[in-house]
Amino acid sequence: MSGKFRRYFLKAKEAKNLLEKSLEKLRTSLEQILKGKVDVEVVETEFAEIFFIDRKPLLAKIGEKVFPTLVFDDFLALASRVVVDMGAVPHVCNGANIMAPGIRRFEGEFRKDDFVLVVDEKYGKSLARCYLISVMQGGLSRALLSRMFILSATRYGIS
Repeated sequence: MSGKFRRYFLKAKEAKNLLEKSLEKLRTSLEQILKGKVDVEVVETEFAEIFFIDRKPLLAKIGEKVFPTLVFDDFLALASRVVVDMGAVPHVCNGANIMAPGIRRFEGEFRKDDFVLVVDEKYGKSLARCYLISVMQGGLSRALLSRMFILSATRYGIS
């Protein structure tokens, strides 16, 4: 990967504001996830800002969208889920949108623009992280999820 990274720590007040706004968007409270004062380091890259919270890459931001990373286990355990059938797994892994025929069930509460996990029905393995872009009046069986953004810190050589 070419280009330079810019790394710096946020001041305590900036870190608190960032975490509150990010976790509010993810519909999770700060107290549920983080205990006490935390250090937040920002790594600015060509494609995203990555936020290291207590030396772990837990959040990423592209534009105005905030995503938990693959290593943010505390959040992922609390996140709502869309369970897809095994036939949808290879398509989801290749970046396809998720539509009604491949959805088996929903776990948790959902609203438009919510962040959700997509998991397979057999093992419950997380396949993707998505934002819910549409919920039809007829219920969630016609939900449509946006394309996925999956961030792995090791994939981009950031650790």
